[in-house]
Amino acid sequence: MGQKKKKKPSDPTDDSASTKTTSTTTSGFADKAYKNGMLRPLHSQPPTNLDDIRKRHAAPRATASPPESVYEGYANRVGKAGNEATVVVETSAKLLKEYDDKGYIRAFHRPFTNAPPNAGYNNGLSAPQPDFVEGLEKQEFRPFQVVDHVPGATLYQNDPFSLTLPQLAGEWKGPDGSMRVSRTAKRIRRSSHGLRAE
Repeated sequence: MGQKKKKKPSDPTDDSASTKTTSTTTSGFADKAYKNGMLRPLHSQPPTNLDDIRKRHAAPRATASPPESVYEGYANRVGKAGNEATVVVETSAKLLKEYDDKGYIRAFHRPFTNAPPNAGYNNGLSAPQPDFVEGLEKQEFRPFQVVDHVPGATLYQNDPFSLTLPQLAGEWKGPDGSMRVSRTAKRIRRSSHGLRAE
C-alpha cells in the first residue's frame, strides 16, 4: 500500500542509468546497426574524393621500401603469433607512429565512456571500444572548450587527459579472432560515415 510500482528494465519510461545494449559480437547487432542508419556495403556510397584517394595510393613511395628481409621477419613473427595480443605487440610498433607532441595521445582497448547514448548511430548498441585510438587530448583545444559545443567530443568521462575528436581508430585480429566479425564491424563503422566498405 502506497508503494511505487517498480519499472521493468526494458520499460522505455525507466529513467535509470542502466540500458540494455548489444555488442558487435552479439546476434542481432547488424540489424540494430541497420535500424540506426548504418548502411551495408551494397547500399553505401563511395567517398566524393575517391579519385584523389586512388591517385594518392597509386603514386610512388616518397621513401624506399624496406628490404625483403624486413618483410620476411615481420611475416614470420606475425604468422606464428598464437593469439591476438601477440599480433598487437608485433605489429603496433610498425603500424603506429610515435609523436613527440605531448598533447597527441593514444589509448588501447578502452570503451568510449562519454559517447552519448542513443545518438542515432548507436541506439541500443554498446559503447565503441576500438583496439586503438589516437588524437589530441582535450586541453589541446584551449581556449576553445570543444566539450561545451560538441556532445561526446571527449571519449572518456572524468578524464582530464581524455582523447577528444580522435583522428584514427582501428582493430587488430589474430589467429584466434574471427575475421568475419572483424569485417562486419569494419563495414558497419565505414558505412556509418557513408563510405563504401572494402
